[in-house]
Amino acid sequence: MQRSCTVNHGIDPGQQRLPIFRCRELIQIHVAGVDCRKSALEPNRVANGALPGPERTVDRFFDTSAFRILQTNPALDGFVPRQAFGNSGVGVLRGPGLFNIDFNLSRNFAVTERHVLQFRAEFYNLFNNVNYGNPNTTFAAANFGRITSAGSMRQVQLGGKVLF
Repeated sequence: MQRSCTVNHGIDPGQQRLPIFRCRELIQIHVAGVDCRKSALEPNRVANGALPGPERTVDRFFDTSAFRILQTNPALDGFVPRQAFGNSGVGVLRGPGLFNIDFNLSRNFAVTERHVLQFRAEFYNLFNNVNYGNPNTTFAAANFGRITSAGSMRQVQLGGKVLF
C-alpha cells in the first residue's frame, strides 16, 4: 500500500481533513465622485490618500481630505475651466484585504459492507478573524472613507449522510 503526501497522511483511513486557506492583501479600491445629475465624476487627488497602518480605523480608513470634487460653478472655489474629469486614477488606494481559513473534518463509519455512515464537521472562518469590507469610496456619500461591512463570523455546520 502506497501512502500519499496529503493532508490525510498519518491519520485513520476513515478520516478526512480538508483545510481551505484564502488570503488577499490590500485589494485595490477606486474613489469616485458624484455630481448633481448622479453621474460619476473622477475627483481631483491632491495628496496620497493612504494612511499609515496604525492610523487606519473603520471610521477613517484613508485620508478623505486627499480628494476634492470638481467644481462646475465658476463662482465656487476649485473651479477649473474646461475640466471634465479629475486626476484621480483607478486603484490608487488599497482596501483592508482578507485572511480566512475554512476547515472540514469528516469520518466514515462502516455500517455494513455496502453501507457507510459519514459524519462531517465543517468550520467556516475557523479562527473567527474579522475580515472588513472595503471602505465607502463614493465622494458625495455621508460615510465616505468609512468601513461599514465585514465578512461573516465563524460558522460551524455538522452533518451526516448515508453512502450506499
